Amino acid sequence: MINRILVCLDKSDYTDASIDFSCWLATHHDASLEGMVVIDTPGIARSVGGGGVGTMKYARTSIAAKEKESHELMESILAKFKERCDASGVRHNECEIQGEPAESILDEANYFDCVVIGIHTYFNYESGAGDDEKYGTEADIKGDALTEVMAESLSPVFAVPLGWQPQPDHEIFDALVAFDGSLNAMRSLRQ
Repeated sequence: MINRILVCLDKSDYTDASIDFSCWLATHHDASLEGMVVIDTPGIARSVGGGGVGTMKYARTSIAAKEKESHELMESILAKFKERCDASGVRHNECEIQGEPAESILDEANYFDCVVIGIHTYFNYESGAGDDEKYGTEADIKGDALTEVMAESLSPVFAVPLGWQPQPDHEIFDALVAFDGSLNAMRSLRQ
């Protein structure tokens, strides 16, 4: 039985599909959602790079500005999540965490029945849509959070493709289940 669902939200279009899927899943299981965004503070610090003694003040100012910009972006993502959950009539909470994206997701996932995340992730500060400014193309600079979450999560993980929409005339849909024989995989399969 699914009661609590962790929805991992990033800056990409995959977030829209993740929200749609999680609202659909929550409606069918009478579950509550928690939308989580992660500000990649280690990634922001790495983006500034090294420098001489004279550049320390600039680096601190630059890091603070990038963290503020990221916080504002994450607030807008959480507002979109809240709006869509309210429209679907689903119980929900929102949270913002700072840290390494995959580690932060894994720490939170322990308290949930399942995790919903985009099939490609863009939690890392350096990740993004690439030169064409469209997500879902070869130009994307993808993050690695999904790989780490799938490998280490104790909770089942739903990786949602771009553009996922519920089929109104179908209650059942096809799913690919990855099974490696581990205890976590067996536990997930049982659920």
